[in-house]
Amino acid sequence: MKPNKDNKIILSEKTQREMLEFFMETSIITKLKKASIQNKKRIGESNERIKKESKE
Repeated sequence: MKPNKDNKIILSEKTQREMLEFFMETSIITKLKKASIQNKKRIGESNERIKKESKE
């Protein structure tokens, strides 16, 4: 990394690719965690509904 005349840092192509891969992986992990939480909520809701229906 070296600043150019505009004081902007220029990253090598390899570094740019590694950063992009990291952010994509992080984004995918975040989406999977959110989906997992939503699925747990849905499962909990359907389990409660089943319990109520079985009592009736």
